[in-house]
Amino acid sequence: MKTTSVQLRGSFDVARLKADLDTATEHFKSAPQVGKYHDGSWTGIGLRNFSGDHGNTLAAHTGHSKDTAVLEKCRYFKEVLDNIGCPVYVARILFLPPGKVIGEHTDAGFGWNYGMVRLHIPIVTDPRVEFSIGDEAVYWKPGEFWFGDFSKPHSLRNKSDVTRVHLVMDCPITAETLELFPDAFIEQVRSESDILQLNPVAMDEETLRAYCGTLVVRGPLLGLQVPISGDVFVSDGMLAVKIRGLPIVYHFTPIGEHRFQCNTYELKWAKDPRQQDASLVISKDYKTGKSQEVTVYRKQPMGVRLFSWVQRVLVGSVWAAYFGLLKLKRLFSGSKHVTEQVG
Repeated sequence: MKTTSVQLRGSFDVARLKADLDTATEHFKSAPQVGKYHDGSWTGIGLRNFSGDHGNTLAAHTGHSKDTAVLEKCRYFKEVLDNIGCPVYVARILFLPPGKVIGEHTDAGFGWNYGMVRLHIPIVTDPRVEFSIGDEAVYWKPGEFWFGDFSKPHSLRNKSDVTRVHLVMDCPITAETLELFPDAFIEQVRSESDILQLNPVAMDEETLRAYCGTLVVRGPLLGLQVPISGDVFVSDGMLAVKIRGLPIVYHFTPIGEHRFQCNTYELKWAKDPRQQDASLVISKDYKTGKSQEVTVYRKQPMGVRLFSWVQRVLVGSVWAAYFGLLKLKRLFSGSKHVTEQVG
């Protein structure tokens, strides 16, 4: 059995999907997707992501997400995402117009050993659309539910006369996620690869607060190995980490005593944090197998406080410039003409 793609359990109402698609394209402008393997005509409308912005084209996984304004108007889309059977970190409606191509590429951060899968529900498509994953040509019909292994090289050529539209969801691998797959498929995957699975455990807010403080790790900044600081706090039943100067908050799910996981990263406290003012934390990246020591202070040392101010200014300026460029690109190349072709 090949593990390139497989149809999942469940199907969806195509008429209701198309009705919400019409609503979305009427009220929201699609934005170009990130990547050098297309000419800018491949666009999307965000339904759920880390920022809650429908024009955010970054499929960044932070362990937590917000619904965009699109889901307030598109109730069936929201119903699908809320009842898909597993957590959904990022969801987008992606458009590829007639005659356009998405060149061969791989999707970073996806794969069974990365703990993240990408799932598709086609809304509008055509047999003339050439879609390949690895060495396999695939055709997924509207309303079906599919997994594709996009860690493998894949490409798309729309040789039809309609705009191809898919609802694409990025989901962490949990026990619920695996239940969507045929049993034989998962058995085959386990014979070929390790599966990094997120196994949440319950932890009350009072316990979570004991882990809060100022996080300091030595890492690369502007080409130098310097202390990088961040804030650790409680958010939505998880332990949140925000690097100072960045707008992104990473949410770590409790997975055991003193252990928290976000994507391929695990934070593990060496001792009960209530017993010390400065806690040694081991940060492990399952992707590389490397570990690093991190310190979490209950009270921020003066030296860290001073450097944090410099870090916030430098990192914040770079990030603001980057997002400013993305907004300009969306302003001048956002493709209303793409959505008008959907029917």
